[in-house]
Amino acid sequence: MGFEKTYLAAGGLGAGFGGACRSATGIQWARNMILMMAMQGWGKPGVNFGNLQFGTPLDLTFYFPGYSEGGISGDFQWTASGVENYVSMPHVLTMNPVKQMIPREKLTDAIVDGHCRGYLWDGSSPEAQFVPFEYPALGYSPIHMMYRYGGSSFATTMESARLIDAYRHSSIEFVVNQSIWFEGEAGFADVILPACTPLERWDIGEWAGAGGYLHHCQDQLNHRMVVLQHKCIEPLGESKSDYEIFLAILEKLELGTMYSEGCSELDWCKRIFESSDMPNVMTWKQFLNKGYYVVPAPDESVRDPVYFRWFAEGRKKDVPEPHPMPSQYGEEFGSGLQLQSGKIEFVSQSLLRGDPHNPERPPLNRYIPSWEGPGSAIAERYPLQLVSSHPRYSFHTHADGKGSYINDICDHRILVDGHYYWILRISPEDASARKIRQHDLVKVFNERGAVICAADVSSLIARGGGKGARIERVIRTDFQVRLVGRSWRLHECSHSFANPGAEYRRHRAELLSCRSREGEAIGRGRGMSQWNLIVDVAECVNCNNCVLATKDEHCDNDFPGYAAPQPRQGHYWIGIERRVRGSGGMVDVAYRLSTCNHCRKAPCIGAAGDGAVYRRPDGIVVIDPAMAHGRKDIVDACPYGAIWWNDASQIPQKWIFDAHLLDQGWKTPRCEQACPTGAIRSVKVSNGEMERIAESEGLRVIHPELGTEPRVYYRNMHLFDRCFIGGNVVAEVAGTLDNVIGAGVTVSLEGEAVAELETDAFGDFKLDDLSPGSGTYRIEASHQRYGKASVEISLHESCHVGSLVLCT
Repeated sequence: MGFEKTYLAAGGLGAGFGGACRSATGIQWARNMILMMAMQGWGKPGVNFGNLQFGTPLDLTFYFPGYSEGGISGDFQWTASGVENYVSMPHVLTMNPVKQMIPREKLTDAIVDGHCRGYLWDGSSPEAQFVPFEYPALGYSPIHMMYRYGGSSFATTMESARLIDAYRHSSIEFVVNQSIWFEGEAGFADVILPACTPLERWDIGEWAGAGGYLHHCQDQLNHRMVVLQHKCIEPLGESKSDYEIFLAILEKLELGTMYSEGCSELDWCKRIFESSDMPNVMTWKQFLNKGYYVVPAPDESVRDPVYFRWFAEGRKKDVPEPHPMPSQYGEEFGSGLQLQSGKIEFVSQSLLRGDPHNPERPPLNRYIPSWEGPGSAIAERYPLQLVSSHPRYSFHTHADGKGSYINDICDHRILVDGHYYWILRISPEDASARKIRQHDLVKVFNERGAVICAADVSSLIARGGGKGARIERVIRTDFQVRLVGRSWRLHECSHSFANPGAEYRRHRAELLSCRSREGEAIGRGRGMSQWNLIVDVAECVNCNNCVLATKDEHCDNDFPGYAAPQPRQGHYWIGIERRVRGSGGMVDVAYRLSTCNHCRKAPCIGAAGDGAVYRRPDGIVVIDPAMAHGRKDIVDACPYGAIWWNDASQIPQKWIFDAHLLDQGWKTPRCEQACPTGAIRSVKVSNGEMERIAESEGLRVIHPELGTEPRVYYRNMHLFDRCFIGGNVVAEVAGTLDNVIGAGVTVSLEGEAVAELETDAFGDFKLDDLSPGSGTYRIEASHQRYGKASVEISLHESCHVGSLVLCT
């Protein structure tokens, strides 16, 4: 560890909030990552946590207050207002005299058991972490009432079944819930105060701007952006904004003026604006009109110094942070870390002095087995271990449920018999032992609860484990999986299709006119420009922005002459396919966009026969929503399965290359515009030019043997339909096996060398783009110092040959 750079994959903002530290004994893991990085020289070039590197330079000195700075709350004690925003925006401060506090994770213990104890989090200093709390506190009343505001705690509370017990406990006399949606705790409330959505109120903020004690959360973004959230409509029904609800309550208590300071929500937005650096770049009137501001990246000559480089080089701190406070430096101001020694401590002096006998955080960090891990007694009854991170496509309950078409993302939910199920990924070995097939319904359970999920059998999961989308909120860590049902074909939902009116007939006449010229236009030869789509499989990261952009464009939107509204669920005009290759020590995954190929020889056109499906002069294939009414046979005509049947409207539908937008002057379809990695590229060129591009860039189409001549091309298709051989080279060094960097690897087929490789910094090698079943390969590894090793492998699917141990 001390002599080689080792990639420390710490999770964090680069791979979802929290990472492995949000698990049993996770604090030991987090401390260990710090110590291992210190062994490599924390702050030196190239020494950092994996998954924390962000390549976009941001101006982090531009000030805009974050949510942890108190805002308009006036609460001085438990926000960072005192060190941040108050000096820029003086406002009425308040002091809460109640000192009895209960962390949310201990709330169920406090109510159900009647007592709890522990430590409160306080980001102001290390010493603040050792101030204990105990409930009930002397002199204070026990809990009699619960007022729930904000999102549901069921999504973020461990052993959430106990939260149900807490709400039903006899000691709780009254429950108030302030919610937008009737979900989570709202069902337990005696009184519900209906809050409105963000579309019905004014607000201002910066995405990912935490501020306060949590600096530079914007590092996860490509750009810092300050946004004014315009009020689009008045609150519906009896709902009010959270601000108006709080103000109404405080007015009943004759404290309304102190809370509001005479300001409306828009007034507070203006005050926040003026407290920031925004007035230096635009006026309030300009911002009110434009609605947003993108903070430009600083010039390279004035960018912030590299963080912690000062520490590695023994200099004073030279990066712009308000913490530590001056009194917290162990040496002179600006020198060292905010620890007693000013250095990274392998034996924490703060813990040694403040809490030396705490078994959960010992001064000398050590491995503490999970109380429900693989080595525990409970593992005999529940042999599988659940590993669950934040869901990729929703945050807590945001964008979850409520009929959102995010449910149509296959890695988020699976639709079975009209119900969307959470996904449980399980290894092929564990699935086979339980006779579980892809998308079977399975019951996941332990002694505390159970949930029905749809199984995703995947080599991405190691044997003995499983990964679920927020399943850990219902059950924890170890569990059993039991097959409960078989999956069926997805059922499509739909919306009604209105009868075409005069505007539609006008568009239809124009399209029919285009159709009459179609043969002539195509017959003009290879020089005519037509639309094509190029997808780079290697660049697709399964973000599903293209899927959602297409949904957003077509769901509930009628474009006469082009397409009827797409159903909210069940249709995948653009979808994402997944391909997992390899096993054991080397597994990779690739994603590929799938959609209508707008074929030059489209079978759907021939099947329609009467012009219900036609090709425009620009190459785009369109299904006429009026003429194709009742023509379910058109769905079956597509050999790629890219045409979907709208059961409610009784019409076939597909992606129209966003022809309606291109006809309005758009340069690209929305799927390309929404792609953050540049994996999607549309080009309008002649057939001859497209053939030249395909040859020069190594592009291929799906199923060329069908002879339909698709206009959707793919780069790096080998990640989907070809194989790789990979392995690892090791040698005995100082009595232990260690990875060998820079070892030569020769791969031969039938005695002829096909590739010469070199092992990377982890001793790994990989040869890709091989044909499945292409024969028996011989892999020979050698190193001048450590000797040679070889192995033979018959290639059927992508494989990892294991470790080749060099010997002289």
